[in-house]
Amino acid sequence: MLTQPVTPKNEAAEIAVIGSMLMGASPYAAPIRSEHFHGGDNRLVFEAIRALADKGQPANVLSVTSHLTAQGLLEHAGGPVARYVSEDVAAGGDAHVRHYYTDLESARQSREAVTHIYKYLAD
Repeated sequence: MLTQPVTPKNEAAEIAVIGSMLMGASPYAAPIRSEHFHGGDNRLVFEAIRALADKGQPANVLSVTSHLTAQGLLEHAGGPVARYVSEDVAAGGDAHVRHYYTDLESARQSREAVTHIYKYLAD
């Protein structure tokens, strides 16, 4: 009997990208999509950032926290998003997002491969 697969995740890259976006990097600096995030709170925060940016609204710590609160998702997103902002992230910008995109893409591809393998073995 197969158990649930343990799929690859790059938590550090996810946090770096979200933190950079909260500090002013463009959410369009790289072709990042929700699927690049393993799931859970990081994915919800990224989706909130993109939703605000798509409406032409700023995506910062306060606006993203407010957006998640209004959607009733703040608790599911792990609480206030200030936890993503640190000195390490502050100097990031768009280049930071582009750099970590490759790490997120690699983790996404690995998750997809693991999922396909487990599906094949289950059949």
